[in-house]
Amino acid sequence: MPRTFSTLARSGGLALAAALLSSLPASAQAHYAGTLQAGSAFVVDLDDPDPPGSYSVSATLDRRYGDRALSVGLEAGFHRFLAMRQDLTFEPERSASSIRDTRSAWRFTPYLRWATRESTVRLYGQTGLGLYIQRFSYAQRETEDGVVTFDVSSALSDLTAGLHLGLGLELFPGLGPFGIGVGLRSHTVFDGDGFNTAEIGLVYRGRRSSR
Repeated sequence: MPRTFSTLARSGGLALAAALLSSLPASAQAHYAGTLQAGSAFVVDLDDPDPPGSYSVSATLDRRYGDRALSVGLEAGFHRFLAMRQDLTFEPERSASSIRDTRSAWRFTPYLRWATRESTVRLYGQTGLGLYIQRFSYAQRETEDGVVTFDVSSALSDLTAGLHLGLGLELFPGLGPFGIGVGLRSHTVFDGDGFNTAEIGLVYRGRRSSR
């Protein structure tokens, strides 16, 4: 995808958040909810039925208005979505090969969320456009009779834009403002690698106050 589109998308994500916040009515009862979650980050590859994923951590600040289904917020996280390690030995040639392939991403994403009414159980779906900083690290070494015959490594970082779609559930089992949250996200990264996350963690739901 052309780099010019990625640049426009980066600025578009920040503009989207500002426009959504300014468009909500001032008379609404506003309150905040926050989440801190951790889980797994992984890729889905049809050529590799089980690519090795790794971990994911994210935090969310959600601004809600009364009993409205629509809310806006910011979501940030770190996702290590590929951590491949392969070590092979060959006999009788007494040769060996090792490969390390690690891919991760920081992200900062304004989003728009649609949710059911606040109660013991709350379901939601969301979409957002934001910034992704992806890092790629690759190393491969081959030896024969203990002598290195091939050795290459590389590492690079890339700032780009991305779009995510998400589903989630919040459960409040009578512990005051605290509850349990589960979230699934699918990330499409322009000029980069897409990935998925599945997380569970703590939700805090603040009291309502006049804006």
